[in-house]
Amino acid sequence: MSTPHDPAEFLLNTSSPPTVRVSPVLIALGHGLNDVLPDALRQILVSYIPRLIGTAGDGQDPVRGCRIADWLIQVYTAAWLQLVPELEEDADRLASLPALASAGDMATVATIVQEVAYRVAVASEAAGDTVWSTTGTTDGDVLRAAGKTTGMITGTNMSCGIRNIVGAALGASTVPPGVIWATDVAVRAAAQAAAWAAGNAVTDTTRAGEGVAEAAIRSARARLAPTVAGLQVSAIALFECVINPVGDHPGSMTA
Repeated sequence: MSTPHDPAEFLLNTSSPPTVRVSPVLIALGHGLNDVLPDALRQILVSYIPRLIGTAGDGQDPVRGCRIADWLIQVYTAAWLQLVPELEEDADRLASLPALASAGDMATVATIVQEVAYRVAVASEAAGDTVWSTTGTTDGDVLRAAGKTTGMITGTNMSCGIRNIVGAALGASTVPPGVIWATDVAVRAAAQAAAWAAGNAVTDTTRAGEGVAEAAIRSARARLAPTVAGLQVSAIALFECVINPVGDHPGSMTA
């Protein structure tokens, strides 16, 4: 019996034997990560294919959704907030949240996420005003620098890239809309923190006498690249975790 050239296509095919098919959550997460990760890490994803077989209908998709939401809030968002000294306490607050046992636990988590996101929004706006007045840099300069650098993990746009990946995986896990809403709020806070960190980098470079226009992307890349690299590796660890999610917790998958 012949199989398609694309193994993922065969695994997704609903006419394939049930013992072969793969969880739609794993498919969505794997496809999304495959689109944004560098080649070396993509090869690690490929190595997991044999372990994916037969995960469709195994009853673990709601748990997978919770683990993905945990990672996005406790690891991904916290990592970006950690780059800004003024947000370290908020980052620690997110990182120390308990793992979601079920989607119903999201109500408490969502409240904390919303509180942190509001603080990030207010504080980053105030800090942004300082950056613009100190350097003459426009909002777009810094946001483009941050977006270009963080694009290494999230595609062409930080917010949309990770939101699309996680949104597709959570949607496939049939978690309540509140879970997706909370993770969306967290991603927005992460984007603001990354832009703030990029702004700090531009400010430091300008004070050193280098032109803003030439330095913005280079400075932001240097400031943000280690976090991007750490999150790329962490995302691979997350994927491995959710293949068999019972007992695993992404909180240890630090960026």
